[in-house]
Amino acid sequence: MHKAPLFLVGIALAALSAGSAGAAKAPPPAIAAKEKRAQEVLAQVNALDIRFGKAVDSWNGARIDLAANRRALAANRVALRRAQRRARVVNGRLAQRLVAIYEHGATPTLLEVIVGASSIGNLLDRFHAAETVASYDRNLVEQAARATARLTSARGRLRRAEAKQRAVLDTLDGERQRIGAMLDRRRQLLSSIRSEVAAMKEREARRQEALAAAARAR
Repeated sequence: MHKAPLFLVGIALAALSAGSAGAAKAPPPAIAAKEKRAQEVLAQVNALDIRFGKAVDSWNGARIDLAANRRALAANRVALRRAQRRARVVNGRLAQRLVAIYEHGATPTLLEVIVGASSIGNLLDRFHAAETVASYDRNLVEQAARATARLTSARGRLRRAEAKQRAVLDTLDGERQRIGAMLDRRRQLLSSIRSEVAAMKEREARRQEALAAAARAR
């Protein structure tokens, strides 16, 4: 007379154990939802990490460009000072020569060249020498002026390039910081969700242990 009730109790315990095993394999919906959210946030973290890496690379590249431009500008500044000194020297020499010509006749006049010539060949030589001196003076002044103008123009281009590079660097730095802040927030959120999932799993494990203990007691 007691076999049938014992048999039914065995079936009930088996069913309870099977239900507990099934529950252990498939997490409750709340935990599953949290784990899914963690995966979504992890994907966002990975995407932001890639964006952040690209932003840092662009920012570093802009810093390198700006540093190179500043080195070029410093070299230009040195070269320009040299060219300006050279221009002052050759202009000073030309001014001294003109003063000497005006005051002392240091360069022979056409009449002096003709009168002082001992022959046609000597005449041509004297004309050539006077023309060479005058041409040399003019060339020095023109070369110094061209060098100064070229370097001044280059300095203007370098300064404009530097201003643009600074603006680009500021923009990239702002983008780098913005993405970095987003990445930090997503990482904090992911850590919080993972902590919640761990706590929920621990509570669920304790609940399952309690159910199993109750089942064994029955």
